[in-house]
Amino acid sequence: MSGRGKREKVLKADAARWRDKVCADIASAAGSAAMSEHRISAQLVNDVVNAVVGYIAAGEDRVENYRNSRRRRAAEYLAARGHVEILAGDLIRPVGVRGDELVWW
Repeated sequence: MSGRGKREKVLKADAARWRDKVCADIASAAGSAAMSEHRISAQLVNDVVNAVVGYIAAGEDRVENYRNSRRRRAAEYLAARGHVEILAGDLIRPVGVRGDELVWW
């Protein structure tokens, strides 16, 4: 396998692990309660998670979250749960994606 093929495989695996970790949190009682507090649905959070996963798989470490109040609330939820950092300019950065930075809770 070429170096590029290995990199793509690793990026896809990182994206899948991050998604699994976030989805497990969303499905938890604490995650559900936090969604209620942020007044957002699981579907909206999943939409943002899917967008982030695409960026992770492409090797990007910053994701444009668009200037939409609903998506912003979803990003704030993900930040409160420790899954992303909110950066300037409506960007978010997934947390715990690569290598030893990945932490399973």
